[in-house]
Amino acid sequence: MKKYIILAILLFSFNLTNVHATPIEDECIENGTCEVLCNYETIVSNGKNNGQWRRNLTIYYAFDEGLYIKYQSPTGQEVREYSKGPYPSFSYTLSNAGGFNVYWGIDYTPEISNFSCPTNGYIDTNGFNGGNEICFDNDGVTCKEEYSNFATSFGFDHNFISQKKDYDFEEQIANYKNWIFGDIKEDISNGTFKNEEEIYDKIVKDFQENFLSGNTLPAFMANSKAFQDIYNSIIEEFEETKQEALDDAKQDVADGNKTQEEYDEIANNWENLDSEKLEEEAQKALDTIQRESIESTLEWEADTCSSFLGDKNDSNDPAYYLNFIFNLLKYIAIVILFVFSIIEFGKAVISNDNDALKKAVQKTIKRLVICIVIFFLPQLINFIMELLGVIEDPTCGIGVR
Repeated sequence: MKKYIILAILLFSFNLTNVHATPIEDECIENGTCEVLCNYETIVSNGKNNGQWRRNLTIYYAFDEGLYIKYQSPTGQEVREYSKGPYPSFSYTLSNAGGFNVYWGIDYTPEISNFSCPTNGYIDTNGFNGGNEICFDNDGVTCKEEYSNFATSFGFDHNFISQKKDYDFEEQIANYKNWIFGDIKEDISNGTFKNEEEIYDKIVKDFQENFLSGNTLPAFMANSKAFQDIYNSIIEEFEETKQEALDDAKQDVADGNKTQEEYDEIANNWENLDSEKLEEEAQKALDTIQRESIESTLEWEADTCSSFLGDKNDSNDPAYYLNFIFNLLKYIAIVILFVFSIIEFGKAVISNDNDALKKAVQKTIKRLVICIVIFFLPQLINFIMELLGVIEDPTCGIGVR
């Protein structure tokens, strides 16, 4: 909860209280191992006792594991909780494969580099398979019209229908630009930060410790418009904060709370920060955060093959067809082994030629070895690669499971 407490204090301090804050309080947030990306909340009337149930459909990002989705009904007569994930592959979590169904009614396949929060999120609490179909869309139409036939009924007040999202990670990142200078305004005025390099350290440390809870910024966050907008407004934020500090100091002089000499010292502290140098250091700080994000993503991709082959259980991914082809080749190899061996042994017996019989045995043994190699090739590749520490699951499970 540390970062959300800090967030609330900062938002209050900078008159940003109109920003929605996630109502979710989960263990992973408290211990800093996950980030809420999107939240969809609605209050559903309970006709029996005239009560209300607050329901949340939330998309999380677990820093060490990937994306996962959770539905919670934390108040009311019953407490329901469903979750899907986390998995390293975004597309696997946002699919209708395994667990409970998640229908991604959006016209692109989400990946770790381009994820953004859908506008709408829905859950059917009374449907097929225990009542746990979930759907997301951006138009408010696709889920209801295209996926209602998957035992997902929308339009009844006993089923979950979300409003538009009330929280997303881009909103939180967008407000970070207000923190860059706002939360050190007094420190600059007092001369605590005397040069641009100290502000570089402050930006990196503040973002990594308070915003990310010590985790590496995921690539999709670093690539988001909200993060990129920080670059475009650094000097603007600095100038606005500087003017605010000087105006406050002038007012203190007028009220008799500060002397003119104290005002001049404050103004001098701000003037000593060179705008161009400050912009360079601030952008360098953000580049450092983004570079670490990219390096982390590349390391994640090096440890898995899902970034280029995908999931062998998903018919939209190359791994699915490669797995089919490889399994087909295994059976073809068995057929070839038996057919050719029978033919050669048959010829040797008919001709009563001992040499031909020996050659038939030798060829059959060779074919058998080749057949065994084909069968166990994926396991062998996995064993060698993992033994060398080159890549984890290099075959993406193709031909293995």
